Amino acid sequence: MTKFIVILLTLVSGLNAQDTVRTTNLKIDHLLIAVDNLDSAKRQYESYGFNVVYGGEEETSLNALIFLKDGTAIELVGKDRFPKLWKIFNSLRFTAIFGIMKDRITAFSKIREGFFNYSLYSDNLENTYKHLNKNKFIVDKPVRFSRHRNDSVKIQWELIGTKPYDLPFIIGDYTPSRLSDSIFVEHKNKAVAIDSIVVETIAIDEYIEIYTLLYQISPDIESKSGQKTAYFKIGNITLKLQEVARINSYFKKSLSTTKSFTIKCEHTGKHGVTNLNPYIQLVQ
Repeated sequence: MTKFIVILLTLVSGLNAQDTVRTTNLKIDHLLIAVDNLDSAKRQYESYGFNVVYGGEEETSLNALIFLKDGTAIELVGKDRFPKLWKIFNSLRFTAIFGIMKDRITAFSKIREGFFNYSLYSDNLENTYKHLNKNKFIVDKPVRFSRHRNDSVKIQWELIGTKPYDLPFIIGDYTPSRLSDSIFVEHKNKAVAIDSIVVETIAIDEYIEIYTLLYQISPDIESKSGQKTAYFKIGNITLKLQEVARINSYFKKSLSTTKSFTIKCEHTGKHGVTNLNPYIQLVQ
């Protein structure tokens, strides 16, 4: 009997440890920018001084990528590259039966140009899913995706879809690496890392709670002129959650929207901020 009690207590202790385990730390993976024409956008961002590579074969790729030395990336999503059938299915809400993430991806083709979303990286998607599900997030279990790199090598990864769509989605490891050549992290403008991201919301208290549960960190909060701003430090990146009176959201029924981000450059002896467009700044 004593031996049975010891075994039972050991099992219960193990279950409690799993229930209270902290999910793996999340970090910023990549930022998403919708563009009306992928080829034109690639040339535009190359004129900004970025090294831009198609996500697959030039003629068929849905996206182009800017890789940074800190491991993050900027994804240009070509709205002109999405099959028309995807758009029709999404308009009819047919894609919803395939899960949050696939429905969300088809919705990318219908939004306006601009910085519309970002993704987080987790090195343990199952733990992250359990944490989010336990805290009443609307999430899908990890779903596998694949594509070919620009060098024709097939890569695979998994995604956790989240809802509402203004929240970041979660990504796991790429197998093999999504970066085909280290030369792609070298940029004429000396860009090396994402420095900060600004998200605006009309529901600041609700989104502070959501982000605190998501990142499992408490923000620094300040209030000016009756409006709150919460600062979340995610690795070396500052995410600024800003209260505003209204937003121009990319997704229907959203209460927040991505506004802008800054990119840190290598030290060149120069100082200052260069505005590349309404939502990207380079910081020297």
